[in-house]
Amino acid sequence: MLAAILVHECVKHGIPAATAAVLFLIIPWLPWWPVRLAWVPLAVVVFYLFGTFFWPPFFTAGLGWLTGIAAYRVVRNTRS
Repeated sequence: MLAAILVHECVKHGIPAATAAVLFLIIPWLPWWPVRLAWVPLAVVVFYLFGTFFWPPFFTAGLGWLTGIAAYRVVRNTRS
């Protein structure tokens, strides 16, 4: 579901949003464990949704990060 929303937002908002999504999609694959915590990108998405800040690449970056965490956990079969 996250990937479907991410693709929709990237198509809707163009190249800057797609670039942010791809860059943040690979963040969970970095060797540092704190980048795999789901509350950080979730806070980014919630801040964007309920805040007064409007910049679509910010939202797609958060979605990409959450999608990357989900993919990492599926591939690595981890919970944290």
